[in-house]
Amino acid sequence: MTRTTKEGAQFAKASMGVTATTIAAILLGNASVAQAETFDGPYVGVAAGYEDYSDDLSGATYKAYAGWNIRLGENWVLAPEVSFGESTADGTEVRDTATFTETAVVGIDRQIGANLRFGRLVSDNVLVYAAGGWERFEVDATTTRRAKPCNNCTPTVQNFSFDEDLWTIGAGVEVALSEQFTLRGAYTYADGDAYHRHGLTAGLALQF
Repeated sequence: MTRTTKEGAQFAKASMGVTATTIAAILLGNASVAQAETFDGPYVGVAAGYEDYSDDLSGATYKAYAGWNIRLGENWVLAPEVSFGESTADGTEVRDTATFTETAVVGIDRQIGANLRFGRLVSDNVLVYAAGGWERFEVDATTTRRAKPCNNCTPTVQNFSFDEDLWTIGAGVEVALSEQFTLRGAYTYADGDAYHRHGLTAGLALQF
């Protein structure tokens, strides 16, 4: 599967979008005054971003997440978090020989994960953090082989879908826009047996 110029442009746009969101969040966070202790207690959120897999798979991702911020003293925060998402990453590869044509289609589907974030407050409402954890996603994969010549022939279809487990590490910035809402931008690297992945996401969360 060969990466196209369009895919590279999409990844660049996503990178700039997440970076712009993070910068804007920091500026908004620094401009506001926290009226209560932030980053303390449960939260739920939604996120969107762009993921770049090995084997030239790439696409958008959409996630819901939930966690619990635990304050450790005045400046440190520990937060276990779980997530559930969907990916649009897919790719197609065609192999053409003198006797057959084979088309392989691969797509990334449902994603679930758990991670532990550990961060430091650099102001009352700006948290810089690192994260590590685990993720599993579904890989939908099929190959279709057609013989040559193909006069009313039946193609052979093989399904080799599987689940992939990965370890994840990453870092991000999260800003409390108010007592209830936080905005985050994050980068995550994941590594498994079949794939590795670079991901950029921006998320909005509600604190309870």
